[in-house]
Amino acid sequence: MAQTQFSEKQIKFIIGILLGSIILAFFLLALIERFLFLPQENFLLNLKVPQENPKVSLEMVILPFPTSSEEGEILPVEIYLDSQGRKVDGVGVVILYDPEFLEIEIPSGLKVENLGLSRILFPVKDNFPKGELRFSLISQPGRYFQGRGKIASLKFKILKEGITDLNFKFKPGATDDCNVSLYKKGVDILGEVRGGGQVSLTLKED
Repeated sequence: MAQTQFSEKQIKFIIGILLGSIILAFFLLALIERFLFLPQENFLLNLKVPQENPKVSLEMVILPFPTSSEEGEILPVEIYLDSQGRKVDGVGVVILYDPEFLEIEIPSGLKVENLGLSRILFPVKDNFPKGELRFSLISQPGRYFQGRGKIASLKFKILKEGITDLNFKFKPGATDDCNVSLYKKGVDILGEVRGGGQVSLTLKED
């Protein structure tokens, strides 16, 4: 029986084919393992950036002014509540102002704007200092406020022209300032206040 003999060139060619086949086989096995046996997840897409939980907030909106009334020039202010979807049955509002520039008549200078918080409570006037407005809005039994909306409108009388401050009184964790009561729990859930600040007051010429 005749023996087949390969030349040196043929042997190198065969070895090259074998090595190429082995490399290709490893490459194919790696692809199969990647797409068939590992979980199909894109880890970059699954990364979640931590976000701060939304905070229950009160917002003070100072409207364009002045407007005229029988009492004089009026600075209108609106108060908004954002409960971030939580149920609320009471809101305590404390506003700081300079009585040299502004004055508010209670209760005529305040109007409730939401049926969910439809009752107004005031402290005894002598119990809070001049330049500090305090009132509470509470719900009727079985009712509550939920969402974002206007809860009160204020009308400050402008006493003289100038620049003055008008702000909420609020410090996280304090009990004698603005607060928002969680429905049927009596827990303060107010996280922040917005708006207010310096306001420039003008009077119309007679």
